[in-house]
Amino acid sequence: MSTNTITIFHSHAHQNYGDLLMLKGVCKWVKQHNSQTHICILSMKGMELEFSEGYDSHWQFQDFPMPYKRGSLEKIVQKISRKTRSSPHIAWKARSTAGKGSIDCMQTGDRQSTEELLKQSSLLIFTGNGYLNDSYPFHVILAEALSSKARELGIPAIATGQGIGPIHNKTLQNSISKHLRNCRYAWTRDPLSSTESKSVIKHEIECIGDDALLSLKPKQEEDQRSSKFRILINHRLRDRHNKATNQQIAKVVETVSKIDEAEITCVIMESSEEKNWNEIRKNLPNSITLNYFRPLIDDSSLESTFSEAALCIGISYHFCLLSAHFGRATIGLYESDYYYRKLTGLAKHYPNTSMQVMTYEDASKKASEFSNSQRENLKRNTDLENRVVNKYRDTFSKIGLQTNEI
Repeated sequence: MSTNTITIFHSHAHQNYGDLLMLKGVCKWVKQHNSQTHICILSMKGMELEFSEGYDSHWQFQDFPMPYKRGSLEKIVQKISRKTRSSPHIAWKARSTAGKGSIDCMQTGDRQSTEELLKQSSLLIFTGNGYLNDSYPFHVILAEALSSKARELGIPAIATGQGIGPIHNKTLQNSISKHLRNCRYAWTRDPLSSTESKSVIKHEIECIGDDALLSLKPKQEEDQRSSKFRILINHRLRDRHNKATNQQIAKVVETVSKIDEAEITCVIMESSEEKNWNEIRKNLPNSITLNYFRPLIDDSSLESTFSEAALCIGISYHFCLLSAHFGRATIGLYESDYYYRKLTGLAKHYPNTSMQVMTYEDASKKASEFSNSQRENLKRNTDLENRVVNKYRDTFSKIGLQTNEI
């Protein structure tokens, strides 16, 4: 590997358009500003990437590092699993691997320790996401182990665009605190996460913005606004254990489909939902279009898709972020405290829009009263995009990594 290697920790356990958009954005920015940099992506076991350009190698964890004693970790995971209804399979993996001291990675049959991988790195980046909370104990523990190892080796680490909270478990709170203190620089993606950081590490982390903004194409000279009455709905079909959620989103779609003169498009944001395509399609009226957003940075239709909409209704954090960022009227749907927390944080980051966070039932009522005359024609928030770019540039400069002006 090149001596100038940047390792990016990609923590997401399933294919999600917003998560991959963040990862591609960071890779794109680094390569644009220093094409000679070797980018190594480090991800969870079994995590496949839906793109091949922008990075040089991809490694996956084969064993999970558990910095706690077997008994205490088992109690933590069991308690969190009951409270947040985490997957029983995930809890089982924690108990079966507790106490292992090694962190092994694998790439196409090769195997080496994470320590060997990090020793070849000039920087470790924890890309933005909302896993620093009670809902993702494994991500928290793994992040802490990685940042601790990087600090031990003298390798600078940064945590970018982080979503923090809600955090109720004291042990995980301590783990998150240690992880953030291990990082030389850190910033959040929304104001509520910055507020939450006060209770975690006793001082407020600066709020900058989401890494996904790095992936957006340069703003066109003029905004192309459609006069048509178009509504985007972020559709989601959960597995059989979430029938209530399926029924709720179906009711929202049904309500919106009855709005006079409205053109409706349903959007899938996760490739894990792609297998449910036929099931979703057969339950939609023929008049409704169904699309799947793939994480293509150079897809010029991304901005136009949102800009042409009068109203966007979504479950996904990044669906709502893109909608608000492009100045559209936005309704964020929540089904748990976790979703309520991150969507309300996003709404506070875009105070000039009319983004509202509400239950499925309230969203159905609100959408049924919406008319094309209520559409917003706000401009794309390029100031926020520049803020994220400038933060990356300043941070790289402070660490001593050269970047080219473009």
